[in-house]
Order: sequence, then structure tokens, then C-alpha cells
Amino acid sequence: MYWVSVFTEAGIFAILALGLDVVWGWSGDFDLAFYGYLAIGSYMTFVLSIGKPTPPVEYIIGWHLPVLIAILLAVVVVVCLAAIVGPSRCGTCAGSTSP
Repeated sequence: MYWVSVFTEAGIFAILALGLDVVWGWSGDFDLAFYGYLAIGSYMTFVLSIGKPTPPVEYIIGWHLPVLIAILLAVVVVVCLAAIVGPSRCGTCAGSTSP
């Protein structure tokens, strides 16, 4: 079980590194929203799959869903958030003449 958790964490960090390679390496964009989306997605996955908290710990929702369903729900929420936040930043993109 130990090695499964080690390889799982290595896979997660590999996906994070590939995402950073695309954002920073290929496009040259220093974008901190990448970390925000990662944090929201990982927290939502945790909260949706962990179950009810034991006192004195408190967190939002606390459902006990299967991990794959929790990951899918977290992805949907993060994509919806990115769809809302992303267009609001388009006015400040490179090449834009608006202040």
C-alpha cells in the first residue's frame, strides 16, 4: 500500500509539472491562476471523498463519494470557475489596447 501511495503522488506531481511546462515553458506566461485551479480541484476532491469530519475539524460539504466521481466533480467545478474567471481577464491580454 505504501508504494501505491508513492506512485500516486509521483503521478500527481508529474501531471503538475507537465501543466507548468505548457503554461511557462511553451507559452512563456507566468500565470498564478494555475496554482489556484490546482488547489481548488485538490481541495474539492478531498472534501467530496473524505466523509463527515470528526470534531473539532470543520470543512465544507464532507460527502463520502468514490474518488473517481469526486475527481470528476472537482474538474467540472474548476472548469466552470475558469470559464467565469478567464473571460474577465481577456481585456488585459497582450495586444489589447484597452486600459
